[in-house]
Amino acid sequence: MGSLIGVTSFSLNWTTGIWFFQPIFALLFAAGALRPNYGPWNISFGVPVVAIIVIIKWIRTGRHALAADRTDEGIEAIA
Repeated sequence: MGSLIGVTSFSLNWTTGIWFFQPIFALLFAAGALRPNYGPWNISFGVPVVAIIVIIKWIRTGRHALAADRTDEGIEAIA
């Protein structure tokens, strides 16, 4: 569930091309679009910090698991 929430926000005003950054902001599904009445579109996206942490941990544990599998295969091949 935590991977669905973006923690910071980067927003783009589609008409003017101005970027906004909000360090403390929460976006559900880490993306959004807003258009006030007769105003320009504002497109926003957040950084899914929880998803990034999970991916980093998965990569770190995956490499260790692969290294352990390789050593097990090497031992079996020798025996």
